[in-house]
Amino acid sequence: MEWAMPKLRMTLEAEVQLVLDELWGEKLIPFALNVGNISKDVGEYTIYFHDSRIYSAGVTLSTDRPLRDVVRSSVLARVKELSGPWNWPREGLRRTNRGGWLRTFVSIIAALQALSG
Repeated sequence: MEWAMPKLRMTLEAEVQLVLDELWGEKLIPFALNVGNISKDVGEYTIYFHDSRIYSAGVTLSTDRPLRDVVRSSVLARVKELSGPWNWPREGLRRTNRGGWLRTFVSIIAALQALSG
């Protein structure tokens, strides 16, 4: 008897988070974004982020483009609307689950100390 693995369908939040992680990994956005919640309206999703710099992005649903492409272009357009200088992360300071936040914190402290002194 042969067992078949059931197809697992990704949640919408997980699918959008993968797109955000790709944008961050490709250095197309200046900071990592995490999906907080996604609300659905007629013909549109609104993605809410756990971030104080960018709260949300509207994604217009399309039948002729994959969700991944629509989310990508919408998030890039939303980030482009932001003003102010962004310090892009140096190589090696990507978000990880193994102390990446600590390296980022230490580099921010070092940059602030260099600016003040």
